[in-house]
Amino acid sequence: MFVRDWMTASPVTIGEETTVGEARWLLKAHRFRRLPVLRGGVLVGLVTDRDLREAAPSSVDLSSPEDYRETVEATQVATIMSRDLATVEPDDTLEAAAHAMYERRIGGLPVVEGGRLVGILTETDVFRALVEVLGFREPRARLVLDLQECDPPLWKQLRDLEGRGLQVASVVSYRSRKGGPTRAVVSALPSHAPAAEPAATTPTSGVTPRLR
Repeated sequence: MFVRDWMTASPVTIGEETTVGEARWLLKAHRFRRLPVLRGGVLVGLVTDRDLREAAPSSVDLSSPEDYRETVEATQVATIMSRDLATVEPDDTLEAAAHAMYERRIGGLPVVEGGRLVGILTETDVFRALVEVLGFREPRARLVLDLQECDPPLWKQLRDLEGRGLQVASVVSYRSRKGGPTRAVVSALPSHAPAAEPAATTPTSGVTPRLR
């Protein structure tokens, strides 16, 4: 999977001179959590909803709502934005981008190509990709296979499932925690073709299907 297939292209951007008040309004109006900051079309920073909340003064420190508005309207995002940014390119893998977000504990990455901002990838996009890959948008059978060293190769187990009348749509494998077995999550649809009898040479020992 590639970043370009899941990113939000042509995201809403702001300039360095944008005020905190204007940026907060944009986030609220578009239901975003972050805004890339451009200078002459080039990415120079990123401001998040947390940055804006921290930049806004506490109402208890001000004598009136007018003082609050004057303060947020006088502060430009250039003074609070993050400048040392991690970025990805459209042809980077989604897995690498997700790993970078996890390691840095951030919720989004600007997508840059040829020095220009072309999109933004957020944690919501990663979740959407996971849901699509696992087939949760469609009525499918989901089976979890525990893969032991003594079991047949995964491809043989998948062929056996197809022989039992299931059409495999996607497969995702992962290593369970605390020394547990490697597991494969199989998303499958009923096959329209007549199901063949499973061959005796494709045993399913170790296969623990659980419909989900």
